[in-house]
Amino acid sequence: MKPRKTTCLAHRWIGLIISLQLLAWSVGGFVFSVLDIDEVHGDHEVRVRHNSEISIDSLPQVMRGSLRDQGVKYIGTATLIHRGLGAFWEIRNTDGGWIGRANFSGELAGHISQDQAQQLTKDDFLPEAPVRSIQLIKENPPSEYRGGRLPLHG
Repeated sequence: MKPRKTTCLAHRWIGLIISLQLLAWSVGGFVFSVLDIDEVHGDHEVRVRHNSEISIDSLPQVMRGSLRDQGVKYIGTATLIHRGLGAFWEIRNTDGGWIGRANFSGELAGHISQDQAQQLTKDDFLPEAPVRSIQLIKENPPSEYRGGRLPLHG
């Protein structure tokens, strides 16, 4: 075989392989943009496993007292989370509605303050980026939020 013919043949095969890879990436990107992101992440499985009533008797005693004072008998989830303000329990009812957050001693706290939200923003983004506004979103979140749980501090 002549060197020129070999080069052309190799060029065609390499082009075909690269084209197939680009096609696979494009189809995959399209499919994942069409699918519900919760389905892709498997979040629907997590919600099913944790969407049951939990008696507050299974929580620490101080937390039980605080919840009972608010008239809460059952909760849906108590999730231990850390978002930059230290670890705390995020407590939601069986419908996913927000009841409150509690520290490790079980004392209920309200929403994070504006100062705390501003500090979290400064920690998460470049220090040069100014915070234009802080608001608590309890309903009608922006479309980018994609059905996440409320309330949201934006």
